[in-house]
Amino acid sequence: MAEHPTDPMQELKAMAPPVAPGQTRNLDTQSDWPKVLGTISIVFGCLGMLGGILRLFNSVTMEFLSQKVPMAAQAAVDLPESLVLWNTISGAIGFVMAALLLVGGIRLIRRRAAFVGIITVWAVSKMVFVLADAAFQVGFQGAVIEQATAAQGTPLPGGDAVMTLIAVVTVVVTLLWGWALPLFFLIWMRRAKIKAEMQNWA
Repeated sequence: MAEHPTDPMQELKAMAPPVAPGQTRNLDTQSDWPKVLGTISIVFGCLGMLGGILRLFNSVTMEFLSQKVPMAAQAAVDLPESLVLWNTISGAIGFVMAALLLVGGIRLIRRRAAFVGIITVWAVSKMVFVLADAAFQVGFQGAVIEQATAAQGTPLPGGDAVMTLIAVVTVVVTLLWGWALPLFFLIWMRRAKIKAEMQNWA
């Protein structure tokens, strides 16, 4: 009898060690979350750097407007110096943190282990910065409302209750927006499946 030609692939499969059910997976495929989250980090990093630059040049803009618009000149005079200083400092800090997020996003797309340390530093510092920024925003809004009521000569309807409500809403909205991505990254990186995957990164 003539022998049937053997299939090399069938021989390789027969020689392969047995694999328990549920453990098989395609080793050539990679998870998509590093690319997705890395892209999001890069986009937010670029936007944050742009926002930091705008804050840094805010004082220059106010000076230009004060020369062209009388009302802007009066607003610049009445604006508390501490808030003007914070606007400059926060712009510089925001720029650095956004650059950190950008670098972390690039490391994440490339599946580099350094991503974990970079994003952890960014997330913690971002949350502290957002909290401080929310406090200064409350102070800024309070100063603006006081100036407006003093100029009109009439008290704010609702008085302290309205001021408190505005402050609470400002803090809550600022924290929800500013803490969303940092908290997500901190929780995401603590997942057992994600930690196991990142251990194989260079």
